[in-house]
Amino acid sequence: MDVLESKVVPGAFHTADENYDAPKCHPNTRVAILDEIMAWLDDTNDTRRAMWMRGAAGAGKSAIARTIAQLCEQQGRMSSTFFFSRTSGDTRRSDEKHLVATLAYQMMEHIPETRCYISEAMADNKFIFDLALDSQVDKLIVIPLSRLSEISSSPIPPKIIIIDGLDECHNKNAQDVIVKKFVAALARMQHKLPHKLLIASRPEQNIQSSFGHRELAPFLRHLPLDNSWKPDDDIRTFLVDNFHDIRQTHLLRRYIPINWPALCDIEKLVEKSSGQFIYAATVGKYIKSNERDPVECLRIVINLVKDPENRPYAELDALYAHIFAQARKPELALWILRIHLMGWVDPDVELPDQEICFIDRLLGLREGKLELTLSDLLSIVEVEDLEIKFLHASLPDFLLDETRSRRFYANSDKICIHLFRHCLNYISEFTGNTNDDDDYLTILTCFLGTEQFTENVQEAHTEIWDAFAGLDLKAALKLASKMADEIRWNIMPNAVANFLRCILREHTKLCSSQTPDVLLKVVNQLQEWILNQVQKLSLDGPISSSLENNDIKNLDNSPELHSQ
Repeated sequence: MDVLESKVVPGAFHTADENYDAPKCHPNTRVAILDEIMAWLDDTNDTRRAMWMRGAAGAGKSAIARTIAQLCEQQGRMSSTFFFSRTSGDTRRSDEKHLVATLAYQMMEHIPETRCYISEAMADNKFIFDLALDSQVDKLIVIPLSRLSEISSSPIPPKIIIIDGLDECHNKNAQDVIVKKFVAALARMQHKLPHKLLIASRPEQNIQSSFGHRELAPFLRHLPLDNSWKPDDDIRTFLVDNFHDIRQTHLLRRYIPINWPALCDIEKLVEKSSGQFIYAATVGKYIKSNERDPVECLRIVINLVKDPENRPYAELDALYAHIFAQARKPELALWILRIHLMGWVDPDVELPDQEICFIDRLLGLREGKLELTLSDLLSIVEVEDLEIKFLHASLPDFLLDETRSRRFYANSDKICIHLFRHCLNYISEFTGNTNDDDDYLTILTCFLGTEQFTENVQEAHTEIWDAFAGLDLKAALKLASKMADEIRWNIMPNAVANFLRCILREHTKLCSSQTPDVLLKVVNQLQEWILNQVQKLSLDGPISSSLENNDIKNLDNSPELHSQ
């Protein structure tokens, strides 16, 4: 027994002290989901002995799993639980080597009749915990339960094994083994003992593949935490109750208006949550703190005002950072997501309908590379119908705020300069021998992108100068003119103006004596082109008007350009 106890991880129990304050379902929320799981557990005729509850990061999977464990404990229907965690401080909670021992130990506590069989298995092989995972499952869980069923004279009510946070297990191969071996084990003994298994995890690519095996299908039930469960209603209930508690108990309650907060503010928080409880819970905890003024805290959250002393989204930011840190190619993922955010940053930018095809062309990616890269972020980002979709409405705020995202800041100089070079290269290399609207829209987006990606780059960078080496400005402007004539996009003059503004801005970062030859060449071409346009075009024309509004002013204010 000492050997068993040395392998057990008490912190992975649902009753562990370190999990005392762990999230559980707020009263009167997630009721339909909890009823669905309990009805499945009650149904002894359902051969689907395993259930996979999956959902995005922060969807409330662990809270639901803990609440189910609590209910089953109260009803005497608990077998055992293991709550994986990478952030608990106990590395054993992310190690599959402690899984079976921890489950077996609890099984002896909840089903005392299995104690003699488990003890016998350990006595027969003192190295049992060094065996492969499937052998441990057989000897310490399946065989003891099967032998118990053979001597039981009365029906035994269904009991449940809960494995939460499977994606938090650091060994991805072990994740696959856990799914296959536990589901197969329960399938083998379904006519002997009505045990059921609930596994909760994010929908990571490898875990989806594990649950997708055909031989598991007859014994597996899927429970996606999607919008069909109306999470917005539950989040609204949670927020209303949370604000009621603040008005009743906060240190500054006498100063809080009785009608605070406004209903429209609650709706803004519900919308920002995107069906994920973690946002609402994080915001609620921040506003509720007795160390801060709750009315001011809500204003900070609603208006995204900087709080110099606190980080309102610390827990949410830690979750996002952890997910990006686990990605195999986080830098490429950030390039892709920053392109996706072009329209979010500037509403004038409209990405092509088949967004991932556009990004593939711009970055020169093989087909499928984008999807593989973002597959590591499936809990917060998904690709559907050739479009990228954020599962959390708060993710763009995180990615574009350096104080929050830090090393995963999507608007860093390094990322923006890299994407600027891709936009400029695409413009330079495009022959224009096409009538394909997607090609034209890609060029238009590249014109807009050159200005957007360099707008916040404060210092002069050689990478930007070098990108101008292959640019034939006259050819690029001729291409823009052709596109404006053929497709008659009203936005094209503004796109060209933004492009020219980008050139001027890079020039003005340097004094004339420092201007690299490649950039000087482009600036001279620009001056010549502007003079030609003034000579050739009506001053009332759209391109002239755009230049007058956007670039001639810049030209007039550029002493370096006047000195050339």
